[in-house]
Amino acid sequence: TRQAIVDTGYDGVLLMSEQSLSELNLAHFSANGRPVRAVGPGAELEGRVFFIPGVQLDGRPLPNVETWTGPLQEPLLLGSGLLRHFRTTFDFRTMILWLELE
Repeated sequence: TRQAIVDTGYDGVLLMSEQSLSELNLAHFSANGRPVRAVGPGAELEGRVFFIPGVQLDGRPLPNVETWTGPLQEPLLLGSGLLRHFRTTFDFRTMILWLELE
């Protein structure tokens, strides 16, 4: 279980810091990834793109998840590419993200 920031402006799937990859013993996957450069409004990132075996959200396993890494301030960002599998509701009052299977 990890805390993550939901970034609906990021249309990618999963963005992980190098530190998070190391803590989760996933760094070897990024070593085999390909170099990438992403440029968007207010952000630019040079890193690597690769696949990890999977993640589990709301009890649903999602296999072969595309992941990006690079010099990040935050340990983990979920993008809209990952959330597309769900109907999502943001409850800002209680700071909860509800995920419903489509």
